[in-house]
Amino acid sequence: MRRKLSSHGPSSMTVSLPSSWVKQNNLKKGEELDVTEDENNIIIKPVTTSHNINTTETSFIGLDKDTGEDLILALHKKGYDEIKIIIDNLDKIKEIHAFLNHMQLGFEIIKQESDSITIRNISNPEVEQFDNLFRRVFRITIEYSNKIEVIIQNKKEMTHSCILHEISINRISNYCKRIIIKEKRKNACFYYAIIEELNNITRSLTLLLSEIMYMEEDIPKNIVMKYSEVTNMLIQVYELYYKFSIKEYSIIKRNLETAKRSIAKLKTKDISEANCWDNIEIIREGIQNLLESTLAIQF
Repeated sequence: MRRKLSSHGPSSMTVSLPSSWVKQNNLKKGEELDVTEDENNIIIKPVTTSHNINTTETSFIGLDKDTGEDLILALHKKGYDEIKIIIDNLDKIKEIHAFLNHMQLGFEIIKQESDSITIRNISNPEVEQFDNLFRRVFRITIEYSNKIEVIIQNKKEMTHSCILHEISINRISNYCKRIIIKEKRKNACFYYAIIEELNNITRSLTLLLSEIMYMEEDIPKNIVMKYSEVTNMLIQVYELYYKFSIKEYSIIKRNLETAKRSIAKLKTKDISEANCWDNIEIIREGIQNLLESTLAIQF
């Protein structure tokens, strides 16, 4: 349906709400509404329903530890605020508690019974926080790649801060995915793809670092140089997202394609370091996927 704007003062405009929607949400004159800007769209929600708790129930009976953890993550991303989990032994409670503490999803155990536990999301970020969280995932990934470059260049030991970078990226990514799905954001699939790709890049960065730490000799200069070249394009894609230019997009795309051919040739010449080249190529491919999703969001 379409509605006309009406003047309301010297600089404000108003629009009437559909009567069916007003009745459905039992709204009265003078009540407040939640109004959120989402790019070129405005999301309007009744205050009384915007904080409803979305609940579900699932069973961990017969599930192994990894599958159970994956299920909690999936339900968190889908936007559930409270999950009742049916269990068949008390050891499951310890496993779930340890997982929640490690992942820092915002879920806490709020109720415990002999055959079930209930967990609730107690720090659910509002939709207005998405842009800051999204930027943060990008920035931490770049910081992580820079830290690894310093380690590679100076052959330093992997530090605990590297692990913390990866945990932070995973934690914030989960929140972003939750908001995307729960709020049904415009271009949701492309935002989700960017966040997922940043997670994939992070994993490849860690794998590359592990490979390099096992090298007994000095790290080959061509690996150091190619790594620096590829990860610099991650910074370029980040900057492009916030200040888009189709011309700059074309330049980055060409450079990524050139890097792909170069990596393939270097891998052929240096078979002994094939795993390193494979990880650098995965990082390069991930950056190209980020670039293409960024293009889709802009148009």
